[in-house]
Amino acid sequence: MMVSPRKAFLLAAGHGRQLRPLTDAIPKCLLPIAGVPMLQIWLSQCRRFGTEEVLINLHSHADQVREFLERSDKSGVRVQVSDERSCSEAQQFEPTVSEFLARKLSGFSTRTC
Repeated sequence: MMVSPRKAFLLAAGHGRQLRPLTDAIPKCLLPIAGVPMLQIWLSQCRRFGTEEVLINLHSHADQVREFLERSDKSGVRVQVSDERSCSEAQQFEPTVSEFLARKLSGFSTRTC
């Protein structure tokens, strides 16, 4: 029996350097595949597999991603964001990346779109 994760963490903060010049003006997660932004595909897949809540980290082109999330169909998944344009939180909790992620995923913040 396959158990579906109830929560997911989508990594969307990268600059997408390998996809330049496409990512100069648009974040990698919003690049379309067959006319559908990748982030919409990810959210649809999360819902398909029973994921109820998604945390998305933002950095590069964060405002565009926020705007997309505010106006898009989130496929019935509750979406929260972690805006990482300021690294102060990550620097405060430096021990290891896995501990930082565990802290982020343990309860998800109360910020929602």
